Amino acid sequence: MVQIEAAIARLKAFVAKHELFEPADRILLAVSGGMDSMCMLHLLRRTGQPCEVAHVNYHLRGAHSERDAKLVASYCSRYNVPFHLKDAPIPDQANVQISARELRYAWFETLLRQHHFRAVATAHHLDDTIETFFINLLRGTGIDGLTGIPVRRDGIVRPMLCFDRHTIQAIVKAEKIPFAHDITNDEKYYLRNRIRADLMPVLIDLKPDFRERMRDTITHLEGQAALIRNALQRQVEGLVVCDGEMLSLPLGALQATPAPILVLHHLAGRYGFTVHQCTEALQTEHQAGTQFLSATHVMTVDRDSLLITRQQEVKVRPQTISPGETIILPHGKIMLSELPEGEVWSRDPHEEAFSGDLCRDRLVVRQWKAGDRFHPLGAPGRQKVQDFLTDRKVPRPLKAQVLVLTCGDEIVWLVGHRLDERYKVTPATQRLLRVRWVPAEARG
Repeated sequence: MVQIEAAIARLKAFVAKHELFEPADRILLAVSGGMDSMCMLHLLRRTGQPCEVAHVNYHLRGAHSERDAKLVASYCSRYNVPFHLKDAPIPDQANVQISARELRYAWFETLLRQHHFRAVATAHHLDDTIETFFINLLRGTGIDGLTGIPVRRDGIVRPMLCFDRHTIQAIVKAEKIPFAHDITNDEKYYLRNRIRADLMPVLIDLKPDFRERMRDTITHLEGQAALIRNALQRQVEGLVVCDGEMLSLPLGALQATPAPILVLHHLAGRYGFTVHQCTEALQTEHQAGTQFLSATHVMTVDRDSLLITRQQEVKVRPQTISPGETIILPHGKIMLSELPEGEVWSRDPHEEAFSGDLCRDRLVVRQWKAGDRFHPLGAPGRQKVQDFLTDRKVPRPLKAQVLVLTCGDEIVWLVGHRLDERYKVTPATQRLLRVRWVPAEARG
């Protein structure tokens, strides 16, 4: 009796210290039927915390899967705990661990929204976070990976981190809490299981209070990681330049920081880039135009900068435009109007006045394409659009977004960059037209 009361007191103190939830909050418990999650259910029920249980049956272990579901359902029925069951067979060809994780967390999120729970509680404990420390140590993930399993993240809370596996086993035995043993936890195929079965016993034998010392170490690392993140953020804020959706980091200033790879990964890691990609991107032998891809973004080595943009292949279909009309495009809008004689027009690079005297055909807005040529205003002759953009040092990710306003086969305006010499306004101009480009980020 003393043991369970002490365990409950420790659990309450841990929850309060980390502000995981309030005593009156409704919590959804992720319960597999294993020893850890059944112990969590039992302890939180004993504290009087309003709880409901979620169990996923993946049907991966035949009769054992059915046994687990029935065990959890039986406990919930006995103590009047609301029970949610999801039957979710995993396809044979799937990566089982990843598929199962994605499936259950998506379901948890749905239950959170539908039933307005305060949080989802999982049964990860101290041994789990120590095992995660060694897994990430072997993978070379850096200091963030050595901080173990977080107490809270994105609506997930882990109240059992205040207990180690030995304590949980003692509570389960003393309280006669029913649980199902998952035989996959014995398989040496998984790295976590090998660390649990082979490494942990050796370390505990070397130092009996190993778990407590590891808890202290991980706590210290959490504080140090927070300080490093703050320092890196200050470095990034002093370097990064935002241009719409494009981020630019000057290579010279980046290389001059105390830890260029860490600084770059602090920013680029948010967009899915790995430490290895960041290391590669900083290699001086890369030519301008070298690119690295994450699942959602592209990092481009430019002349003196690294550019990060979203991967997007936006195709703009050609659209005709007449005076008084506005065309809405993926990256902004274009407006065409008549310009009264004598009106003073803006010198904004996003706005141009031009002669409409030669526009016998309707004007068309389209993306520039390979082979396009025009006569840049003030230049001695015709030039390829590609060469003009290169000379202007337009970053590669932005080149694909450049538009042209055309009349027949001729380019009137390289949008936002330069008017064609043939369409400039002269004293002889009879018809004045004004075209304005409003980038998406400047829309009012």
